[in-house]
Amino acid sequence: VFCPVNASSFAEETFMQSLMALLDDNADIANALVVEITHTTLSQLSDRGQEGLAHLAQLGATFALSNVHGAVPDLVTLQELGFAFIAADVRLLVALKNESRHSADNLFSQTAGGQLQLVAADVTKQSELAWIEDVVPLAYGAYFSPPRLVRHDITEPQEHAKVA
Repeated sequence: VFCPVNASSFAEETFMQSLMALLDDNADIANALVVEITHTTLSQLSDRGQEGLAHLAQLGATFALSNVHGAVPDLVTLQELGFAFIAADVRLLVALKNESRHSADNLFSQTAGGQLQLVAADVTKQSELAWIEDVVPLAYGAYFSPPRLVRHDITEPQEHAKVA
């Protein structure tokens, strides 16, 4: 179960205590939970947030780093922190593979050789997959499940029956 968590949640004592109590009492949830953190959030975590991250890892939670669009983070450190997934924009992965074979080989071999699963994010065309399918085992995006129209009746305010 992927659960996105932002930086302020990691720093919020009440939230962290509730989450840690839930995971302490439910090992099956702790082992199934993948805490999803954006690249920006991880870089901006306060000391308290980093402590919360470490405590969640001790309870058995794993982590996914998402929204990696720029420089690829230190993969060894991510593994040490308990990260199991790294989702990078498919265009970044294609660019790495095309521009700098050394950088791409380094990224792909470090993720394949370690405990990190590389995920291609925001895939919109089959041609994007063709460039990386030999090195990236997981992907998501509109190519797999196109955006759907929101039903009109859901977007309108609902009138609720009044209790007499």
